[in-house]
Amino acid sequence: MTTHTSPENETLLQQAFSLWTPRLLLGGVAYADFQRAATLTESWADWIHVWSELGAEHRTTAERFEAEGATVSAGESYRLAGACYHFAKFVWVDDEAKNGVATAHAVEAIRHSLRLLDPGHRIVSAERDGVRIAANVRVPKGVDGPCPVVVLVPGLDSTKEEFTTWEETFLARGLATMSVDGPGQGEVFHAGTRLGPRYEEAVSLALDTIADDPRLDLERVGLAGTSLGGWYVARAAAFESRVRALVSISGPSRIDYDASPSHSRASLRFYSRAGSDEDTRRHLLGFDCAEFIGRVAQPALFTTGRKDRIVPWDQTVALAQGAPHGEFFGYESGNHGLTNVAYESRPRTADWLKHRLTAL
Repeated sequence: MTTHTSPENETLLQQAFSLWTPRLLLGGVAYADFQRAATLTESWADWIHVWSELGAEHRTTAERFEAEGATVSAGESYRLAGACYHFAKFVWVDDEAKNGVATAHAVEAIRHSLRLLDPGHRIVSAERDGVRIAANVRVPKGVDGPCPVVVLVPGLDSTKEEFTTWEETFLARGLATMSVDGPGQGEVFHAGTRLGPRYEEAVSLALDTIADDPRLDLERVGLAGTSLGGWYVARAAAFESRVRALVSISGPSRIDYDASPSHSRASLRFYSRAGSDEDTRRHLLGFDCAEFIGRVAQPALFTTGRKDRIVPWDQTVALAQGAPHGEFFGYESGNHGLTNVAYESRPRTADWLKHRLTAL
């Protein structure tokens, strides 16, 4: 394990813990694992290795539980493993191969968790005209008839494997979920794609992929996304008529590469597959809500926190003001993604979507 840090690595490590602590815990990391990682991680180079080792420990525990026939305990341990593997690489883009290994382990662990804890789930993937998606589909237990479905859209560094607890918020309200990786995200990035603005193509493909599932009501489709995912859901709603309502959390109105924190710039360049800062800036020119926001005809809730250090409050407000039926709700104490106030923001946004979708 590396024991010496450069100032830049030290800064990245400080940013990771100062910015993302609530997010890690909300995303399924056990507090004991967080404490161990904080103690063991001495440099940014260590980050991916420490979290991957924690993931491997949980995977070994899960395998032992499953061999003993303790399927629920095994499923829970696989979920812990998935969280650790996901966060091992979620802002760690120093090496594509290592990022890809951690991504594959996260995908595998969450699939095992779903296999054991949610037998009614579906794993779907599709490709059309160069657009790829991969998704986990879950349906609320004990609900008769086709359910409204909420497509959960990741942002720049998040993936569908981070959404296990967010899914539960919707499932508890009788809404099915479809957590999607689109171009430039998670396993789909490692299939050779890169991030791009036309996310409506991924949403349309995802909906076509589940159109034959009798448990899902595609007349009542909602979208929910956070950070860059908040931009994606607004863009997708402007062009995909099956979307009936959307929630955008900490979504930007545009991407300002040079004003972004250093870890975000690294991720933007990495997931754009850009060769230089200038290439990245050119690629990101298409990420401007002015091209579409006036076409978002659906009910749309935009929400963020005043203490967001990634996406300025005013940018999320601009999205709400530009959407013809946009609403805005802000949290004075909220951070990026509202992960530090999720105890209120998640129920509030889920209830808002349920009301719009079940009233149809």
